[in-house]
Amino acid sequence: MHRYFEVEKHCFQKLEEFKLQNQMYGSSIPYIRNNYRNPTNNNVVVSAAYFGTFGDDGSGSGSGAAVLNGGMGDFGGEDSAAAAINGENRPREWMAFEYVGSGMDEAFVTLSDAMQMENWNGSHHLSNIQRALNLPEEYEFGDVLDAVFRSILENLVFVHACNLVHRNVSPSNLLCDGQSQRLRLQNFSGAADLDPSPIPGRPNDDGTVPTLGTQRVGLTANIASFSPAYAAPEKYVRLDNNPLAFDVFSASMVMCQLLFKLIDDETGAGFAIERREANDGEDEEEVVDTSGYDLDLWLERELRAEFQSSSFRDALNYLGERRGLWRLLKKMFEPNPKNRFSSLDALKELDEVMGLKKGEREW
Repeated sequence: MHRYFEVEKHCFQKLEEFKLQNQMYGSSIPYIRNNYRNPTNNNVVVSAAYFGTFGDDGSGSGSGAAVLNGGMGDFGGEDSAAAAINGENRPREWMAFEYVGSGMDEAFVTLSDAMQMENWNGSHHLSNIQRALNLPEEYEFGDVLDAVFRSILENLVFVHACNLVHRNVSPSNLLCDGQSQRLRLQNFSGAADLDPSPIPGRPNDDGTVPTLGTQRVGLTANIASFSPAYAAPEKYVRLDNNPLAFDVFSASMVMCQLLFKLIDDETGAGFAIERREANDGEDEEEVVDTSGYDLDLWLERELRAEFQSSSFRDALNYLGERRGLWRLLKKMFEPNPKNRFSSLDALKELDEVMGLKKGEREW
């Protein structure tokens, strides 16, 4: 547990430094800077603001989350975790974050929570997500999907600009923020920093700290995603295999799950497992049977089914109104990471699709 805590702390520190840089100087991502009216705001809401780490007194009377009024917290450290399990009171270190509220009565709602809530007689199957994000009441199914898709891709563009790969993009790690009306990416405990960081040694008598070398925090061989159902087919993140594209595949899984009403974990995971069954026996990372990841074949089979739900027809109408979106999903779902869209490529393509729909661009 200590390792995951340190990885998450490192990643949030790096994100906050990047946010501050963007606030002071404008977006360092040229496409965002040139195409968004307010590039600063489009960047800083990618995750809940990180306030740093705080220690408690070990009394067990409260948590570090209470250090900041209304904040959220998480604790780490193998010793403190073991002590908590054994009922011992030892000081613990907590990470504290900005409070993020949804558009519902519940304060803390993930995309997964909203997906699995009982429908409140809304006009479409994403009505609970619409409420959790506090989107306008007049929004229809397509409007909600547009907001969710864009939010996920903008989050990844920002995270990838920091050279961080999240490695665990899934509905349970996307927090519904009713104030900004977008999703925020959380839980970086399984992430990896692709930039080398210095390894500090023991401080010298004069206070200086020597460097023992460098490491890429979180980038450990044979560490797979914490959410296998949403993991990319390459399974592991490698520097020589377009590592940031791992998250793009996971994002396409979430998008397809929402689009085709694969709402609960069982059907969502089934969609992913079905893709992997076609790859049975392919253990080598460089060998991928692309037929198991062909969205056209999957859609063709669904179209031949005797029964099609109203939500499936809604999905087809949605795709029909957004020319080029199916191509975008296929490029994100590409089994070979070297051929897969980057998050920035995907965001650019989404902008093209939305421009075509609004008549702002020509095919």
